[in-house]
Amino acid sequence: MAAPAPLIDPTDPLRRFSECAELGYPSAFTLRRRRKDGSLPAVWCGNHWKCRLSDVERLYPRQDSADDADLDELRAWARRQAATAPPIPSPAAARMVVEILRRGTSRAS
Repeated sequence: MAAPAPLIDPTDPLRRFSECAELGYPSAFTLRRRRKDGSLPAVWCGNHWKCRLSDVERLYPRQDSADDADLDELRAWARRQAATAPPIPSPAAARMVVEILRRGTSRAS
């Protein structure tokens, strides 16, 4: 495992754990666990732990763009399904969106 770069780097600013999670990385709780076990360098800044996004990327690399074709195929399938589905009342649709977003941000993939 490569050693992490120094924490002072203007091209890779420090980010709160919650900001990293919002960008699709594991949850802030998981990042705190990685800080505690020493695998994620972080600093206490104000009233938040902060780390470099490049260090999070090192622990949890993004999937390569070869999966974009699969994603496009999945989107096309979802559009076809939505076109043939019966209408959903607004409150139910809102609950579905919230549930999908919750599941999407909590996965550590």
